[in-house]
Formats: sequence, C-alpha cells, structure tokens
Amino acid sequence: MKKLCFLLLFLIAPFLLAAQTALTPDGRVPQCPGNRIAYTAFPAGGSASANYAGCSFKWSITNGKFYITNSSDDYTTSNSSVEVIWNDVTNKGELKVTITSCNNKSNDGTPTTGGVIIKSINGVNPSQVKVNNVAKSSHSIDWCSTAPITLAIDRLAIPNTPSSSNPSYSSTLYVDTYEWTLPSGWRTNDNKTGTFTTPSYSISVIPAAGSGGQVKVRGLNQECSISSVPRVNFYSNYSTLTITREPQVSAITASKTNLHCGDRNPVNLSVPAMTGATSYTWSLPQGWTISGSASGNSISAIPSGTNGGQVSVAANITCTTPNKAVNSTPITINYNSSLPTPTFNNAPYDIGNTASSFSITSVAGATSYTWEASSNILINGQVSPLQSTSTTVAISQRPGYSGGGWVKVTANSAQCGSSTLTKNVWVGQPEILYFSYFGSAKHPTCPYEQHTFAPVYSNGYQGQPSRYRWAVGNVSSHGDLTGSTLTVTAAGFNFSSHMSIGLEVETPLGWTQQFVMLYEIRDCDNGAEPMFSPNPVTADEFTLELSGSSDESYSYTLYDLQGNQRLSGKAKGKKTKVSTKGIPAGTYMLRIEHKGKSTTRRMIIKK
Repeated sequence: MKKLCFLLLFLIAPFLLAAQTALTPDGRVPQCPGNRIAYTAFPAGGSASANYAGCSFKWSITNGKFYITNSSDDYTTSNSSVEVIWNDVTNKGELKVTITSCNNKSNDGTPTTGGVIIKSINGVNPSQVKVNNVAKSSHSIDWCSTAPITLAIDRLAIPNTPSSSNPSYSSTLYVDTYEWTLPSGWRTNDNKTGTFTTPSYSISVIPAAGSGGQVKVRGLNQECSISSVPRVNFYSNYSTLTITREPQVSAITASKTNLHCGDRNPVNLSVPAMTGATSYTWSLPQGWTISGSASGNSISAIPSGTNGGQVSVAANITCTTPNKAVNSTPITINYNSSLPTPTFNNAPYDIGNTASSFSITSVAGATSYTWEASSNILINGQVSPLQSTSTTVAISQRPGYSGGGWVKVTANSAQCGSSTLTKNVWVGQPEILYFSYFGSAKHPTCPYEQHTFAPVYSNGYQGQPSRYRWAVGNVSSHGDLTGSTLTVTAAGFNFSSHMSIGLEVETPLGWTQQFVMLYEIRDCDNGAEPMFSPNPVTADEFTLELSGSSDESYSYTLYDLQGNQRLSGKAKGKKTKVSTKGIPAGTYMLRIEHKGKSTTRRMIIKK
C-alpha cells in the first residue's frame, strides 16, 4: 500500500508544480524606495493568459503603496501585474497576491515576494567625522592656519545587505554619493566650497583663516533619487564636526604682584607667544611706563610708585580682514601704601668686641635708614642711633657690657612713611649657669644610675654652639664627650667622694671658659623601703623585709664598694632569708628592684 502512494505522488508532482505561481522580480532583488516597480504574478506552467483566465487578484503590500491607488490598502483587480512604490524605510517590504476564481482552479494560490530589501538610508547615522584619521566631535585649528586637513567618515552601507534571507545576494551595498557642507571660505583640493556632493567619503580640505563652524556630511542615495516618483533625494542622517578657531591669550605672568609705596623697580610681564599674532598691546595702571620694546609678548613695566591696578594685553592678529585683537584675562597688581618691611641679609646673633657686619636689602622707596641698638652695642663705633643712607653698618660689643640686646633698623620715606625691623642678639660670650639632668633616679649621683646632662646658659641666650668639650670625674661610664648633651653612669658607693661634670662650648666668638659642677655621690631611695636584720650582719644569713610588700616579687643584688656584684636573687612575700656564706666582712650596698624602681641601702657584715 505504501509503495502505491509513493508511485501516485511521483506521477502527479509535475502537474502540481505546473500549477504553482511566482512573483517576479522576487524578493531577492533589492529595490529603491520611491521608484515605480512592476511586479507580475507568473504561472510556473505557461503564459498568464492561458493559466489565469477568469482569475481575481487581491494584492497586499507591507512598507509600500500601490502606484495606481496611491495607497497601501489591499487592491483587487483582474490584472496579474501591479506597480508599487516602496517606502523610504530600512525595514524590509513584502508584496503578496491572493489569486481566486480562476477558470482553472489549480491556478488559485497566494504567491509572495518574501522580504524585499529596500535600499533606504533614512535615519541611518554615519560614523563620527575623522580629522586626519582621528574620530572627534570637535577640532581646534589656529586662527591663521590654512594647512590642509583630511576629513572622512566610514563608507556608508545600506542596511540589510548582505541578507541571510537572500543568500543569492551576498554583496554589501553602499551609498554612491555623499553631501558635504564646509565652513565659510573652506575649499577642497578641487575647489568645491559650501555644500556639494561627491562620490568620496574622504576629502582633503583647505581651511580659510579665521573661519570656523560646523562640518556636516551625510549619505545621498543618488541611484534611487534620480528615478523617484515624485522626484526626491534620499538622505541619511548627518555626521557633524565642530571647528573652533577663536584664539585665546594665555594667562599673564608677572615677576611680582604685590607692590609697596615708592617701589619703582621693574615688573616683568609676559604671555606665551600666540600663533599668528604680529604684535601685542599692553594696558597698564595709570602712571606706569614701559622700558624698552612695548609691542612684544614680554615687557618690562616701571611702576609709578604710588599705585597698582589691572594689567591686560591684546594680541593683534593680521592674517584676516579685518584684523583681530584677542584680549587676555586681566591680572591685578596689589598696592600697599606703606613702605615694605626691611629684610636682613646678614645679621649675626652673637656680637663680640670685633665688629660684625649687619646689612639689609635695599627698601624700594626709602630715602634713608635709622639704625638703633641696645645700650650694650655700638653702631659704627658709636652709641645709637645712627642716621644713614647705607644699608650696611658695623655692630660691636660696647666695652664693659654684655648680655641680651637688640638691633633695629627703620626705613624712612617722606612720601610713604616708615617701616621697622628688629632682631634680638647676644652681646659677649654666654655663661653656663648650671646643668639640667634627667634619669631614673631622684639624684644624678645615685650609684650606678644613668643620667643625661645638658647645659643651661645665661638667661635669654638662644645661640647654637658649634662644638662641645665635656670633662667628667669619678663616673662609672660616660657617653660621647663632644655632643650637645652627655650621658653618664654614676660611680660606686664611695660616699665621701664627688662626681664632677665640666663643659666648655665654642660660639662664633670663640670658646667659653670651662664650667664645672660637683655632685656628691649619695645613697638614693626611689622604691619601697628595704629592712634587714641583724644589722650589722653577724651570721651567715640575714632576714630581708620589704615595707609595704605582702605577696609581691622583687629582686636584690649585693655590691661591694668597688661595684662588684657579690650575690643576687629574687624573693616574694614580706620576709625572706638571704645567705651571706663566703662573703667576707666589710661594707656593702644592697640594691632592691621593685615595680620598676630601685632602692639602695648600705649594709655592714661582721663575722
């Protein structure tokens, strides 16, 4: 039975194929929008007149309209051909016909074009305009530049080509024409200006000096536009590039922006050179003048001495007609109606009987200087004050005087008033009054305790000695003897002796006399109170008791008077037994360490 069915199907297949119809041209052929395109329903088995007798044709269209009705509504006719106009859209179109009422019913059917590629670029965005192969939305060109530049976009493709639904049409279609619009005065190498069309999506242009604005380019489907009904041009969207040409003067720099009364020293003013500028016009505060060239981008301005104000400059560009003046942003030169405060160039702190030079920087606007000093100082060999036009004087120690002092200079001007500068000094060699010290014990000579000593000078001395020479006596050890401070460890337990600390320092006036302090070596108490019995110790052991201690730990060490350790140990609790077996009779020092503090007591052993 199955073999019979297949045989019948094979026999009638040619007749079924003969009855199929098709629309020509089919949808694989891209079509222009706005053009009259004729489509015909063509029977596969013969001529339309032979096969379509008595047939009715109902035509339907998507994204287009029928030329005869100027409508997209369905259109019924006895004609097997129809003219359509595709819309200017990038979506695909479709034409379909429903064939009914044919005398030969086998010719009834519904052929269709399938998706028709409409060669529309409506709403398509070209790529960003490139300037010398760099895509950008804006581009700056010097005001006077006419150097050629290259403008381009990517070649504009028609959407949907190639189409996977139309494999027989595999090539990409591209726009055949581009419409460019250039700023005023610009031209191409072949002298096209304004708005023009060209097959090129890359062009070389010559800018006009001083002309900027917008470059625009869009695709034009010239092929479809020429045959359109009615005649229209089919464009893409624009791609734009903004050309900026307006020049700007960079910020003015000034050698100084703050002036005092009477200051007529030059102020150097400048701006970076601007391309295309042939000269510069400077605007200065009233009464100011220019020394030397006045038309360059750098000038030397001479203040009036009585005012400040705004400074500006205009760069003059002559490459265009009319010429162009580009103004800078003004800057302000501030003005102070008083004289500036003097500044010392050389002003030593230590003053001796040999004269030292004191000098200041010349004060602009000052006509004279008044020099004054404390009573222990001479100015140019005489007691102050001294009226002078000089910015330098000789300062020396007044015989028989020393200690803290001062030097003062006043700049004077009949027009601008006066200003004063004072400096404190020291007259003569300073004296070391005593040594300050710090360490872990209450007294700097607690046996074997370490302390650091520093000199304390005559009241008010603020100088910095350049070198130090320390001397020590009767210490266990010491640090560097040439530093600004000295660290020593006190000697042992010879209570009849003293520890000595001496120092001399070098100032700009030379070495001071040596200062020496003697410190009695003494017993010290920094911690809990130790008690031991019997005292003197008359047996081979003694009882050690620490006041205030109940169940706390502490350590003990016994030294002889030469600092040698004879015994040590740790204890806990209020009382402990300590053996002295093997220790000969003599005087010893017992040191207790408790809670970070130490206490030392003398112990006598008699056996």
